[in-house]
Amino acid sequence: MHPDPDREDRVIILRGEKNYSVDTAGRIEPYTYRQPMTRFLESGLQGVQITTYYTGCFHHEDHTIAYTRDGDRLRETKNTIDSNRWVSRHFPADTLERALMRLGKAYSLFPTPADFGLQEGDVNLEKALLYEPYGCTSGAGYNILFINGKGDTLQAYGSSYEECGDYFPWMLPMRFAGSHMAFVTYQPLLWQALRPMMPEGMRLRGFLSNSSLVDLRPGDLLFFSEEGAMGNAIKASTGQYTHVAMVESLGHRDTVWIIDATQRYGVSRRPLTTKYGSRDFPDVYRFKYGCFSIDSVLARARSFIGQPYDNAFLPDNGALYCSELVYEVFLNDCSDKGKHLIEAKPMNWRDKNGNLPKYWKKHFKKLGMPVPEGVPGTNPTDLSRSPMLYKVL
Repeated sequence: MHPDPDREDRVIILRGEKNYSVDTAGRIEPYTYRQPMTRFLESGLQGVQITTYYTGCFHHEDHTIAYTRDGDRLRETKNTIDSNRWVSRHFPADTLERALMRLGKAYSLFPTPADFGLQEGDVNLEKALLYEPYGCTSGAGYNILFINGKGDTLQAYGSSYEECGDYFPWMLPMRFAGSHMAFVTYQPLLWQALRPMMPEGMRLRGFLSNSSLVDLRPGDLLFFSEEGAMGNAIKASTGQYTHVAMVESLGHRDTVWIIDATQRYGVSRRPLTTKYGSRDFPDVYRFKYGCFSIDSVLARARSFIGQPYDNAFLPDNGALYCSELVYEVFLNDCSDKGKHLIEAKPMNWRDKNGNLPKYWKKHFKKLGMPVPEGVPGTNPTDLSRSPMLYKVL
């Protein structure tokens, strides 16, 4: 039971998935908050603590990270995941405040299958979101504590169970409870702001970051930053991104089908998982302009499936590397029909000091060819910087 923020003679009661307003005479009626975050955030967000956990009959593991306001930023003050790191993280406070305000304006909206890339009949969305997993023993969940400038607190929490009926990996509904409000939301957009604040290795980080699937569209480009010998060599030579894939379609539950070019599979169509490429969900970019048909782009991409990976990184040799595939499928479909929308540039294989990484020396020596320095080509980092793209997530 909570005070009505708009009327002194009423209180708000949360029952199941709905809010009710009750006056002093006992009259009950459905209640909808008017932007519930406005009052909570008027004194500014002063802190946040994120806890994620995995639990069962005989085990319980949790991770916690906390941030406190420091000027216009949130500074890390607690970390149970990586205690050996000496440098604390900082994040703009207004990023999280804006996400909370956006959520507050849309909290009562119940999602439709289309919001998740599903077709009618793929899954009973209401049953999946409200499913009560009786009999399940192992589950995962989260608890987020927000603190404002007045010391008021707001808690957001949710959970889900493994292999026990339909569920969504971003663990909706998200339940909010505070000293002045309580409500339920089916909007996963808050995770888009929280995900960067969760350090690598934090339990459920990649799992929860699937909330970004709500924003994906066919033709979107997914950029990864991978570790390993080749990934580190690519980053040394070109920048932060080591791989790019293209969204081909959205399927049942959290399945995203991609088309990309990799050393292991060549050009292939396969499902994306949070374990693919990196531990984190990739950054998402989208073309902001350009005269092309996404159906034509996808058709061209599918036509390349089965081609080998281009270990030589050369143009027009019957093989493709990841960003070369994107270069070849995004073509102008209008007046300059067939013209590449992405610009090929002379390739650089050297690090910032002008040295050639050992990985590239061995790689091209094994192929019996010179390093293709200056040969026209592409790479994921340069591709992400194209003026034709904008970052979605």
